[in-house]
This record gives sequence, structure tokens and C-alpha cells, in this order.
Amino acid sequence: MEILQEAFAPINLGLTILLGLVLAYWLMVILGGLHLHHDIGGGAGHDVGHIGGHDIGHAGGHDLAHCGHDMAHGGAHDVAHGGAHGVAHGGHDVSGHDAGHDAHSDAGFWAGVLSFFHVGQMPLMMIISIMVLSMWTFSLLANHYINPAHAALLGMGLLAANFILSLMVLKVTGAPVARVFLALDRDVNAPAEVIGQVCRVLSCADTARLGQAEVPNDKGSPLLLNIRTLSGKSVRAGDKAIVVDRDPQTGVYLVTPSELES
Repeated sequence: MEILQEAFAPINLGLTILLGLVLAYWLMVILGGLHLHHDIGGGAGHDVGHIGGHDIGHAGGHDLAHCGHDMAHGGAHDVAHGGAHGVAHGGHDVSGHDAGHDAHSDAGFWAGVLSFFHVGQMPLMMIISIMVLSMWTFSLLANHYINPAHAALLGMGLLAANFILSLMVLKVTGAPVARVFLALDRDVNAPAEVIGQVCRVLSCADTARLGQAEVPNDKGSPLLLNIRTLSGKSVRAGDKAIVVDRDPQTGVYLVTPSELES
């Protein structure tokens, strides 16, 4: 009873509601899978697993990452184009170049942050579930032992610390989950087929900073790749690069600027 009182206390109520919504979502997923299995019989085991694992992983991971790189690339391209347009009319070469360079750097930085927390590597709902469960647990414990009076100001401070701590939990617990979805996604991304191909860079990358690129795909939409460059090299949004290798542990591809291959 004490845990229920703490869970439904006003200071924890928001996270309790979020946890309830998350649990309701996964309950519907499970019931939907059971219903599909019942309807289509013996062959459903393979199909449901494929739908629930591979397709959701690809839709949640690939499309989210694709959306993220479109936003990043769009922002970087527009700022760079704005800088170039200003050069044509105002003659400010240096300031236009700096604006474009800063935009590309920002895009690469945020792409790296998202990748660090496995965004684009597993379904968005999986990330939300881990965060909500972690924050709910820490909120109950922190407010029970540190903030028993449920003071609002102290509660806000604990919530901020809770969010940071939950991000670390997401980083650690999400790693094995992300590896599973990368493995399920391997056939879609066809890693063996992109080695040696020319890709178009969507966000800045170097040996330390993770970026993204796309490779044309005759079977459909372009394949989205997480990339880093070979030692001492760097690429920017809009550049062409050659895919030279792939890290089987992380799924990150190594690229080199295409002009070095000529």
C-alpha cells in the first residue's frame, strides 16, 4: 500500500500516468500478437516475430534516424545556402562560410548525441519505455527517502537529476537491445552490398564524430548509414564518399572522401 500511496502522490503522479500509458501500449502489442497468431495459425510464429522485431525495428529505427538526418541536413543545407546567397549579394565570403560550417558542426554534434543514446538504433517506443520506467522508479525512491515532505522545489531538482541518471540507464540497458535490432536490420541494410559504393554525406563526420550518409538502393528508398571516416579525414554534408568498411559490433561504416579515390 505504501508504494501505491507514493506512486499516486501529486509529485509522482505524472510519471505514474506515463508508466500506465506505456504498459497499456505494450499490453496492446502483446494482445495484438496473440490475436494474429490465433487467426493465421501455425505460420504466424515466424510472421509475428518478423513483424514485431524486424519491421518495427526498421520502421522505428531507420525512419527515426532518416527523419533526424533530414532535419539535420535540411537545417545545415538551408543555413549554408543562406550564407552563400548572402555572399552573392553582400560579398561577405568569410561570414557565409563560417555560418555554413557552424551549422554543419551543430548537425554532426546532435547526430552524435542521438546515436550515443541509441536513437535510430531501436524503436522509439522502446527508448521511451526504458526512460519512463527508470524515471518512475527513481522518482519514487528519491521522493520517499530524500523528499518525504514532497516539497515542490526540491522535487524539481530531483526530477532534473532523475532525468540525467535515467539517460545513463538508457545508455547501458539500451546497448544490448540496440544490438538485437541492428542484427534484425542487417538484411535490410545489406552491409555486404554497400562496401565500395559511393554514398552522399548527410551530416558531418570524422574519426571521432558520428555522421550519417545514404547509399542509392535499386530496390527502394536509399539506405541510411551511420558513418565515421578513416584516420585524419573528415566529410561534410553534401560530400561524396566511398564506403570502405563496416564495424560489425556497432554497425558503423567507415568512409573516405571520394576525391581521394580518383
